[in-house]
Amino acid sequence: MVAAGDRLHVFRNLGGTWADVSERALRDGAERSGWHRPVALAVGDLDGDGDDDLVVRMELGKVRVLRNDGGSRHAALRVALAARVGNRSALGAKVEMAAGSLRQARSLVGDTGRRAG
Repeated sequence: MVAAGDRLHVFRNLGGTWADVSERALRDGAERSGWHRPVALAVGDLDGDGDDDLVVRMELGKVRVLRNDGGSRHAALRVALAARVGNRSALGAKVEMAAGSLRQARSLVGDTGRRAG
């Protein structure tokens, strides 16, 4: 998913190339029902089913949620991080998973909103 200056674009990875599947992926009419230029896009699992959902903020302030209800072919892993001392938000935490030679790592990064001054 790409929030380009004029509209949302959805691309599917076909291995050696990418296919534009915007029309089919947004078939609910989202692109034609008054959505104005996307300015922000966030990705996360909003409904806890293991796949990525999207939140899009449009130029005129509307916020739209695009839930991925296409079905999950793979199991999801939920990790609850617990601090030993302080840092209850687990900022800076790293989780690594391995299965044979396959490895994946995720880090939790955040901003408290405080500025140095």
